[in-house]
Amino acid sequence: MASTIILQWDTARIRAAVGTASENSPSVQKVVAFDLSSGGDTDEVMTMADTIAAGLKEQKVGKGDAVVVVDRTTAELRVLSVPPVPDDELPDIVRFQANREFTSVSEGWLIDFISLPSSPNGQRRVLAGAISPQVAAQIRGACDTAGLNLKKVILRPFASGSLLSKAGMLQEDCVLIEMLGDAVDLTVYAQGELQLTRSIRLSAEASEEALIKQMQMELKRTLTSFQNQQHDAAIKRVILMAPESLAESLEKELAEGTGLQCLLVDPWSVFKNIGSAKRQVPADSEQLGAVLGGLCTPAGDFSEIDFVNPTRPPAPPSNRRRNVLIAATAATLLASVGGLYWVQSSQLDAQLTQLQQEVAKMGREDQTHQDRLKEIEMLESWVGNRPNWLAEMGEMSQDFPLPDDAIVDNLGLALDEKNQLAVIKITGKASSAEAIRRLETELRDPEAGREISGRQNSPTAGGPYKFRFDETLTVELARATGADSDESVEVSATEISVEEIAGDEVASEATEPETPVEKQPDEKQPSEDAGKEEDKDEAADAEQTAPSNGEVNEAESNSEDDENSASTNQEVEVEPVDEGGSSDPSTQAEDSDRKTAEGEDDA
Repeated sequence: MASTIILQWDTARIRAAVGTASENSPSVQKVVAFDLSSGGDTDEVMTMADTIAAGLKEQKVGKGDAVVVVDRTTAELRVLSVPPVPDDELPDIVRFQANREFTSVSEGWLIDFISLPSSPNGQRRVLAGAISPQVAAQIRGACDTAGLNLKKVILRPFASGSLLSKAGMLQEDCVLIEMLGDAVDLTVYAQGELQLTRSIRLSAEASEEALIKQMQMELKRTLTSFQNQQHDAAIKRVILMAPESLAESLEKELAEGTGLQCLLVDPWSVFKNIGSAKRQVPADSEQLGAVLGGLCTPAGDFSEIDFVNPTRPPAPPSNRRRNVLIAATAATLLASVGGLYWVQSSQLDAQLTQLQQEVAKMGREDQTHQDRLKEIEMLESWVGNRPNWLAEMGEMSQDFPLPDDAIVDNLGLALDEKNQLAVIKITGKASSAEAIRRLETELRDPEAGREISGRQNSPTAGGPYKFRFDETLTVELARATGADSDESVEVSATEISVEEIAGDEVASEATEPETPVEKQPDEKQPSEDAGKEEDKDEAADAEQTAPSNGEVNEAESNSEDDENSASTNQEVEVEPVDEGGSSDPSTQAEDSDRKTAEGEDDA
């Protein structure tokens, strides 16, 4: 048989008994008691529940059906007078009467009752009890958290009365005094049923003499209240469950003060007489009357208030056959309507599926477009934050010396994001140290954020280029990526292209004639240096007479003086020539003069 756990707690301590509930031979396997760290009558349902569940787990109580015993102070209890109505109408009448006469009862309260003897005027009397939704939630939460199956919620006087009823101690009308720490329950049992119960608080600092005196006074009040309700009843004895230190003196004083027989009872001994116990007498056994009584299923002559299973009106007569016919008719109609609904629903489902597929397809396409836009934005951001290398090389080509003076072997482009600089590394060969100096002078422009630095190596082994150079040109990144960098760079027919700087020559230049460019009028003043004009003519002549295979004229490459005197600070614009020579007489005359001068120099 499954175990039953009886739980009873107050504001400071919880008591539990584990055993088998039975009307004939109840048994107990374990009794535990432990203190609570948080207190009882609060709205902190889960805090109390967690505390109780943790304590039960620590004591290894286990799981099973649970019966919770609540204090008298936890519930509202009152004797109600109701009209002489049949038993099947009594539950509704009691609830209606309780809502009128109880001080705090409202919607959601759990209400149960037991019948009392009728009054002399013929009205029915009931003892009704109610607990609030907060208390019910606290009990339910504690059991759920501990993994217990809540079966009953009863008041402590009824649980103790079950124990006394099983022991045959309620055959005479009596008063039970049950001392539980700082609380005392005084319950009157008459005609084998609970008739009246009261709960009082004791002062923790009161002396033994003061406690005895208070108990005598409260006992007399209880007897007087009961006599006012039942004129023909007579209490004949007092049953006392009290601590051992106070039991003997209290028993003697109560007997002398009331003239009634006073019987000192140990709940543990009473339970052993009616059932079986598999352990020794626990401490504070006088406080175990309720938890041990919870294992005693009440007999038919003893009723109890159970808030989980309250008294309800009897079930109405069965109309099963009528209900079956109604249900069958309704099922037929429902099947017809359901068939029509299914046809229409199937059509709508097909349309919905098609629309969902279209939406999914559009979503995928939209996602593809969104991904492509993100890639484009990323590329635009990357391009916008990078220098316009083509513009930089075009700018450098305009200021670079002629091929006879300098040639580029290697060109490296890099980005220094830390210092926000565009870095151009140039290595090559030059005809003279003066050509390298002019190269640095022309490429340096501090106002435009352009700086150049490098080193001049030792002379080469031979050839027209006698020196090597290694230069680093830096351009401020803000200027290299500015608005000016987006503009196209126009290079005249006589400017040096990128392929010529790198030493590479486009093969198609040998076969395709150059497009004639209209000669611009010379805006130079007549007073300019004649040496510069001569250098300009020499550079133009070298450009026009250069062979298509990219080799440098041997006479011009060996003339070191002419190369040093060539100036690259000015832009040279020369009339293009045919492959057979120049068509301009003035240009031919200038070429003749220049050749005569070169011959003199060679001589």
